[in-house]
Amino acid sequence: MMGTAESKQLSLLRILQILETESDEAHPMTQGEIADRLERGYGITVERKAIGRKLSLLGEAGYDVRRKGNDGFYLAEREFTDGELRLLMDGVLSCRSIPERYAREMADKLREMGGPVLRKETKGLRAAGTYHTDRREVFLTVETLGSAVCAERKVRFRYIASEAVGEITVSPYHLTAAGGGYYLIGKADGAECAESYRLDLMTDVRQTDEPREQLSGTRYGCPAPDEYVREHPFMLGGAAVNVVARAEVRLLGEMTEYFGGGFSSVPDGGGLATVRVRCGEEDFFRWAMMNCDGVEVLSPRSLRERICGCAEAAAKRYGDGSERARSDPPGFFAAA
Repeated sequence: MMGTAESKQLSLLRILQILETESDEAHPMTQGEIADRLERGYGITVERKAIGRKLSLLGEAGYDVRRKGNDGFYLAEREFTDGELRLLMDGVLSCRSIPERYAREMADKLREMGGPVLRKETKGLRAAGTYHTDRREVFLTVETLGSAVCAERKVRFRYIASEAVGEITVSPYHLTAAGGGYYLIGKADGAECAESYRLDLMTDVRQTDEPREQLSGTRYGCPAPDEYVREHPFMLGGAAVNVVARAEVRLLGEMTEYFGGGFSSVPDGGGLATVRVRCGEEDFFRWAMMNCDGVEVLSPRSLRERICGCAEAAAKRYGDGSERARSDPPGFFAAA
């Protein structure tokens, strides 16, 4: 029994959807199984011999439909491999700038594009322990900023992390993901260097009619995004400076993780090496403080003195607090 005219028109599309979601080389489907799935899932009745003709049509249209002996047919290639989709899903779920609800919805959409194995393995997949913003306008912010970058127009917004009162006006250069967050790289009016702004901390974002300012000292009037992220692994912004430090060799691998290939090292003996890196001063300050037991900044002097001051303040605080540290404050770790 053949289906209705409408059903026959839809059947080719439904067969493709069935192959995309339920078949791969390890899970081929016979013509009879495809016909049964069409009827059960979509109420479309198609003769089994007609399934073969429609599979041939999909092949002529460029879809990689293959036959595995008598076991049936499967879709060999998709727009994304399961591995690529898994990486995209994990990236979305770990992005702090996307509200958790929307991150789950986006991950589920990506999951639906995969084969049966991925769909089974990632059912209920969630990013454990990841903070997500609760600001729902992030997608509108992305669209507004993307349009402004393309049009080379300034934007205005309020920035929660800024001490400035009111709106700030910024020349936008790039949108980029880094360290689990999503950022705008741009230069505020009156500033001399580019800064990074987390999208989930922006409110009231709008594009202006003012052309964006060119950033002096750059080849195309704006910083290269890959270079900016390499120089600012914590996305703290500020001008890049030349840093010289003495570090324990054990930390060189970690330096590669944070600063990529943008540094050089010369062994000094005794498990130490002299490293040179060009990066944001604030970013190296944070990295050096994270590894203060194995790093000594030699220059610039301002950075060395700042770390010395922090170390002295910490030593004084911990020295004065030795009595307090002998026991935990009453109820400090008590359950709420």
